[in-house]
Amino acid sequence: MVDKECLSGMENASPKCKAIVRAAEKRFLKNGYQATSMDEIAHDADVSKQTIYSHFGSKDVLFSQVMTGICHSASPSCPLEGKDIDELSLKSVLDLIADSFFNMLISPKSLALFRIVVQDSAQNPDLAQTFMDTGPKMFVTSFAEMLMHYKNKGDITIESPTEAAMMFCAMLKGHVYMRFLLDTSPKPTQEEIQQHLDNAVTMFIKAHSNS
Repeated sequence: MVDKECLSGMENASPKCKAIVRAAEKRFLKNGYQATSMDEIAHDADVSKQTIYSHFGSKDVLFSQVMTGICHSASPSCPLEGKDIDELSLKSVLDLIADSFFNMLISPKSLALFRIVVQDSAQNPDLAQTFMDTGPKMFVTSFAEMLMHYKNKGDITIESPTEAAMMFCAMLKGHVYMRFLLDTSPKPTQEEIQQHLDNAVTMFIKAHSNS
């Protein structure tokens, strides 16, 4: 029987649960999914392996929790916390989301996580699906709902908010993100990053704006 509090989020989870997730994140990001054992995680978290299984049920579920924690900051609602969306223009919202999403993408944890999924998904196809469900799918679903708000206001014309959300994500990644992912030198400057994000927002608005 798994611990529902552990699976519902870390905010109200027990100290033991949080210790397990922290230990798992460190091990997964350092060694990858396949090369990380539950024994190692149990040792680092100072718990028994049975305790981990009683809290999370399986290694896949534990990895999913780690991914959820890393991807949480990418939620479109995060940069809008404390703000009234009705008082913000579409461009203002897109600017905030673009900046938050891109900075999450190029964070060391996110880059390491994506490399792990690419490396290990051939041996464990469920890993890629878990990643898609935990990260990109959740972001697109939340962002599509936000776009519907502006569609209903008459600010934009979009046949499929989900398709539009996926396209915006693709534009935000582009060649600048690829340079971070492949760790090429020199790294993109802050000016290059900002120009890239501004271009993505501008193109998105031009494609869908009613004005």
